[in-house]
Amino acid sequence: MHRIEYGERTSQLTVKSSPKKVKIKVDGKKHKAKPYRADFVIGSAVKLVAPKRVVKNGVRYVFKKWKGLAKRKSKRKQTVTVGAAPIVLKAVYKRVRPPG
Repeated sequence: MHRIEYGERTSQLTVKSSPKKVKIKVDGKKHKAKPYRADFVIGSAVKLVAPKRVVKNGVRYVFKKWKGLAKRKSKRKQTVTVGAAPIVLKAVYKRVRPPG
């Protein structure tokens, strides 16, 4: 008996943010990470761009790191290679205190 696969194998990429609903670019398209989920062909290189600064309900935040990446965590622009295991990433922001 032989198994024949006709389609390309995919894996899921999930992108979240803290605070919630930050618009993160995934392969050049802005998405509100609430969370954002999509299937990509295994081996695909996916570009992620988190905004430098975000204002939510009058509170300012600045990008701090990507949670879920091994190295290179602190750069807001990342390229992730999709593997067989699902990937969950979170863009983490730091609250900025108002001057005064």
